[in-house]
Amino acid sequence: MTPKFDSNAMVNNDLEPGMTDHPSLDTFQTALDLQVAGQSAAAIQAYDKVIAEQPDHHRACYNRGIALAEGGRLADAMVSYALAAASRPDYPDAYVNLAALCDGLELYDKSLETLRLGALRCRPHAALHNNLGQALAGRGKLQEAMNAFSVALSAAPDLVPALMGLGKAAFELGQHTIAFEAFRKAEQTGGGADAINGIGAVLRATGRTAEAADEFRRAVECDPGNPDSHNNLGLTLRQQGRFGDAIDCFRSSLRLRPTSTAVHDNYLFCLQYDPTITPSDMAIESAEWVCHTREIVPLPPPKNIWQPHRRLRIGYVSPDFRQHACMYFLEPLIQAHDRRGFEIFCYAEVAVEDDLTRQLASTVDGWTNTYGMNDAQLAARIRADGVDILVDLAGHTGGNRLMAFAYRPAPIQLATLIGYAATTGLNVFDAILGDPYLTPQGSEAHFTEPVLRLPRIIAPFKPRADWPAPPPLELGAGFACVADPARIDGRTLALWEQILEGVPDTRLLLKHALFTDPAATCEWRSRLGKLSDRIDLEGIPGGWSRHMESYGRMAVVLDTPMHSGGTTVAIPLWMGVPVVTLAGPNSWQRFGATLVANAGLPDLVALDDTDYIAKAVMLMRDKALLQDLRANLRSRMAASPLCDATLHADDLSRTYRSLWCDACSDHA
Repeated sequence: MTPKFDSNAMVNNDLEPGMTDHPSLDTFQTALDLQVAGQSAAAIQAYDKVIAEQPDHHRACYNRGIALAEGGRLADAMVSYALAAASRPDYPDAYVNLAALCDGLELYDKSLETLRLGALRCRPHAALHNNLGQALAGRGKLQEAMNAFSVALSAAPDLVPALMGLGKAAFELGQHTIAFEAFRKAEQTGGGADAINGIGAVLRATGRTAEAADEFRRAVECDPGNPDSHNNLGLTLRQQGRFGDAIDCFRSSLRLRPTSTAVHDNYLFCLQYDPTITPSDMAIESAEWVCHTREIVPLPPPKNIWQPHRRLRIGYVSPDFRQHACMYFLEPLIQAHDRRGFEIFCYAEVAVEDDLTRQLASTVDGWTNTYGMNDAQLAARIRADGVDILVDLAGHTGGNRLMAFAYRPAPIQLATLIGYAATTGLNVFDAILGDPYLTPQGSEAHFTEPVLRLPRIIAPFKPRADWPAPPPLELGAGFACVADPARIDGRTLALWEQILEGVPDTRLLLKHALFTDPAATCEWRSRLGKLSDRIDLEGIPGGWSRHMESYGRMAVVLDTPMHSGGTTVAIPLWMGVPVVTLAGPNSWQRFGATLVANAGLPDLVALDDTDYIAKAVMLMRDKALLQDLRANLRSRMAASPLCDATLHADDLSRTYRSLWCDACSDHA
């Protein structure tokens, strides 16, 4: 879990003493004594006399602001703090307290403006620059936030809020060394479980999952009541494939913080890896998430919009508009829209924009980076943009904005099965988009949302232009799996054992970034038992761009039955490697089926365990077919519905228009 920015803003309510050479010293001292005695009203009157005699008495203005704020007169307190800053522009505490009052009144722009001005005028100051860093980080201005935290630490090197803020901002920016050092120093100076969680997050992000799990266990021991520690441990255990323990951790976190939507999301996502869960069970569990939305009052319906044939505004909401596996499907889906009938607006929950983010932003009609917006603000922005059909592309994955949908910012709202292949459990969607393979006839009861099937595929796939041609099939090429090892359960290993028995002279290659970590590799070898003699484990040092030639050693890729792959199915197909997949009862077990079938290989979609074994063994034995697929699969796939973004856009456009026309009829 990404470390979160929290409210580490600091306020200085220490009263300022008078100056010995000031002409209003006696009156000021009287005011100060009254304030210390708790007689705020009398103190304010005394400060008023001081200020009347000496309008530039910044200490009197400052102390008066404290008294006014304590008495609930916040607007007057703001004026008093502003007078203190005007009287002495390099007076940091005045800016600190004025900004804090602005925050309390939800004047966030004014607060940030105040902190920026104070930082410009004052010398390095712990509270001022820490608060500026927190405000900037909350708005996604992470590099500026790091600079502010660094200034705060130059004034107070052991300031825990600034160390934590620096660590979190650096983590978000991928500057893991800086983040690790900041979290480590924060722990040494009293940061407790929060700092240990930060250390663990860096270790997990850099592939050191075993060490990360140890740190999160240490965080739980340090503070058993910290819900973040249980959540982070759960995420790491899930990554290690220990789903039962991970689910227990998420439940512990939710008991400590029942209102956490992020932890509830993690819990639901992890349930997809429980081999015993049924589609009905998943629908019931997902419906519990609606408790987070019960206090939200939807926006009033928009007026005078129901014209069936006008140009429509489509809004897409996602945290994955960046270098992310989902972008292989989202980019072509969005870019292929016919702009004569549709305007496209994107809402990107992206902390750090990259080249792919900027490229996509340049091709759409409206772009909003939502990082730092609360749900009400996002809903208001969507409504102001006049979006007609709003589409969620994340489900319960990290960074989702499902809460904003509860405000009903758009007249038609849709869920999809692209980023998250299960029901959202919410009643704020008018339909969930599927396809004949993901949501076959009879699966409607698995979803809270009405199921709306596209005629071919949920989303097209766009391969990267810089990927090389499929490498020649090497002598001795065997089975392979490039999926997240977390998707490999006991049942999958048992199936693979039978497949290997059917082709005794063939090996199985498991290639994934997790196996770059020696500790994780060692743990997985122990899990494989006797299969370890037939299975090779390889990491991906430097990323997949340096390992595309590895597909020459892969004759057949095996999809993971427990939880099917997306890019781990589509990319091997593009590289000339056929993929055998098993269409299970749950939608998250069927993504491989829609990809393989739409690529033109429906015969490689197995219907049960026996069929999966038989298809894999038969395909590996057919050397002529493997050579033919190596030579021709890419061209076949390029001409198939899987890679035909225009065909998909036509299907999607007809679906959107039909929904809109039906809604217009209902409002006629």
